Amino acid sequence: MINSAELCAAVAILVLGLLCIIINRNMIKTFIGIEILNRAITLILVSSGFYRGEAALAQAVAVLSITIDAVVVAVALSLIINAKRLYGDVNSKLLTRLKG
Repeated sequence: MINSAELCAAVAILVLGLLCIIINRNMIKTFIGIEILNRAITLILVSSGFYRGEAALAQAVAVLSITIDAVVVAVALSLIINAKRLYGDVNSKLLTRLKG
């Protein structure tokens, strides 16, 4: 089982990320919330793998998660840059005008 201190820290980080996603309309702050959420999940994954005796597997999955996260960063930042260029603001309410 995972250590209670690590679990409490991971849950606190998870809640912080969720609040950042829910409360903000700024796309940059929402994106930072997604990144915080991903780091909390990675922390839980590596900690639980360590305490189950499967640290190598958990670390491999964490590296894969970080690699996928790098692609998400590139796509999200390009979306934010294009929204700023087209609308002059990074408010996510402006994206509701997109039709396609």
